[in-house]
Amino acid sequence: MYTPTQLQADRQDLNQSWYSSSPPDHHYFTVQIQAGDVHSTPDGWPNEAHVEFSNRQRLLVGWGSVDPQMSRYNFTGDEGAIFPQGELGAERSVSATSSGNIANGCSFDPSVTELAKMNSSWAVVKGLEGPYSTAESLDPALNLTANLALCGISPLLNSTLLNSTALQDPTCSHHSDDSSSSSSPLFRCTTTDSSVNGRWKVDDCSQRYPVACRIDSRPYDWRITDDATIYSLANEVCPSGSTFSAPRTGLENMYLWRRLLDRRDAANRAGGVVWIDFNSIDMEGCWVTGGPNATCPYFDDTGE
Repeated sequence: MYTPTQLQADRQDLNQSWYSSSPPDHHYFTVQIQAGDVHSTPDGWPNEAHVEFSNRQRLLVGWGSVDPQMSRYNFTGDEGAIFPQGELGAERSVSATSSGNIANGCSFDPSVTELAKMNSSWAVVKGLEGPYSTAESLDPALNLTANLALCGISPLLNSTLLNSTALQDPTCSHHSDDSSSSSSPLFRCTTTDSSVNGRWKVDDCSQRYPVACRIDSRPYDWRITDDATIYSLANEVCPSGSTFSAPRTGLENMYLWRRLLDRRDAANRAGGVVWIDFNSIDMEGCWVTGGPNATCPYFDDTGE
């Protein structure tokens, strides 16, 4: 379990903590430089690679709503292990249409790409309802959860859809005729497609597509290369000041998708498919970032 005590210790010396394993994007938090070039942060968080792969931790625990009956509970005694209320979830007020489209509360603003003006950290929506009856359609609920994620908001589901558990009524959404299900060793790379709302798909690494490049100091700002290339050369074609990358959050993905739409409309282009930095070239089924030469973190030297 990753605890508040450990978070504070890590924040005090980034050189010995996050920077020594898998550094998070420092543009997402404030960095202060102390004597001896020691970097610290008052508000940063580690990334998943540091917590899971370096520390082998998979759980963060925080207080949610607290009933009045617990008013005399000694919360101070747990503050080293359990995050306080609001620390792991900043609830957002969101309104949506009956079809699941966001009417109000989306974090996405196409005119704003600066992190200081676009804080969506730990944004959540609670109390999502139904559907509870098999006579109702799942489509509005599925649309809503997908649109919330694109808006940089995590939906918290606390009800059984259609009044049936997955154990009782499992559903497979993968279609056997899906082209992305090819077993070819060339289908180990990923594209994003503007025609399907920026969703990702597995593609043939030998195909030639433009490349998604993130501006180095602006996580929400993307450039798309004019020239198309194969995946193995994608690292080499991004312009200076940018890096071949993949969206790390739903909100980042939304900004990339809108960039693709703007590019397509401005140039009257028919296609909006581009390479993003996500592949399983090193090992089938192990998807990683870091370019075509990235290795699978789950694979050890013994081949197990």
